[in-house]
Amino acid sequence: MNNATPEILYPRLLRRVRAFLFDAVIFIILLYAWLATMPVFENAQPLLKISLLIIPIVILEPVLVAFTGGTLGHHFMGLRIRDASSDQNIGVLRATARAIIRTFLGWLSFIFVLVTNKHQALHDYFTSTVVILRRPETLPAHERFVARAEERAHYRYPSIARRISVILVYVFLGFLILIALSMATLSETCLNGEHCTPGEMAISQLLSILWLLALGTSIVLGWKGLLYGCRRSPLPRSDAPVV
Repeated sequence: MNNATPEILYPRLLRRVRAFLFDAVIFIILLYAWLATMPVFENAQPLLKISLLIIPIVILEPVLVAFTGGTLGHHFMGLRIRDASSDQNIGVLRATARAIIRTFLGWLSFIFVLVTNKHQALHDYFTSTVVILRRPETLPAHERFVARAEERAHYRYPSIARRISVILVYVFLGFLILIALSMATLSETCLNGEHCTPGEMAISQLLSILWLLALGTSIVLGWKGLLYGCRRSPLPRSDAPVV
């Protein structure tokens, strides 16, 4: 009898983004339905009005994650949320914390899927959870990822604190460059949010895209020890661990 633990396989970032967008569409539909019913509850207590929105959201996110291992989007994309160190679903409180952190960090959280060992976003990392494939055998090889490991057999990496500090410095410098480019290419009325020409709107969108690309690149390269200031260094052959 083969009692070997099955290999844990993780989804690629695009599959997770699709699950997130699926849930976002459901939330938008839910929000519009709530707004449409507000005239019926015009004279109701404010607490009741808010509860009519909050309760479905809690059911669709923390409750579903805790009892079924994922939101509707995760189920639709064949994903499962579980504890990072055991094959167990997480509790409602941890699922709630995970949802709040993801909402607060936004897209920035998902960038870390590209660099963390267990393909964790920041909201996964901070709540000790992982997102795995439910049925990896049904997917092609390019959709399945094993846990990545830093090349510690060949390189010495800076501490996590140093890498994060350097990443933040690059992000701050990138933000300063973004401000300078905006001031150089956009009119004062556009910068103040009063009126932008079509050309200025296009430039503003382009700068936003470049900013997001620079942000993602800084995070990925910094975490991998490839940015100046937190570069990994080759281990001397005598220091390399014996396998």
